[in-house]
Amino acid sequence: ELYSFMKRGLDMDQYLEPEKFKLWKRWTQSLYILYGLAVPTLGLTAVVAVFINYLKGHSVSGTIFDSHFQWQTRTFWTSLMILITGLVSIFFLVGQVLLIGLLFWIVYRVGWGLFRLSKNKPMYGG
Repeated sequence: ELYSFMKRGLDMDQYLEPEKFKLWKRWTQSLYILYGLAVPTLGLTAVVAVFINYLKGHSVSGTIFDSHFQWQTRTFWTSLMILITGLVSIFFLVGQVLLIGLLFWIVYRVGWGLFRLSKNKPMYGG
């Protein structure tokens, strides 16, 4: 039996078998956790996660997990830009505000991603 709800809002002619769905859901959850641990690990886990996103991205193409992988990689690159800008301007108020905001940004992106994933929904639409 195939899960038809997994593709809501996406290309409806591709479905995942239940075991594949569970596997990719666990992978995606694990990547969110790695992104969430980026702050205490000084970004190391985020680098590992984005590497896996790019390495495995083709495998989830056309599924709800594709949108989560895109969300995760956008989170990484945007966070990196905010981090660099914040560190360069840390001696000014704007840099400190950016770095504090970055913490909230990461919590929001990881939290919202995990929430959408728990509902078996893509990040965009649906």
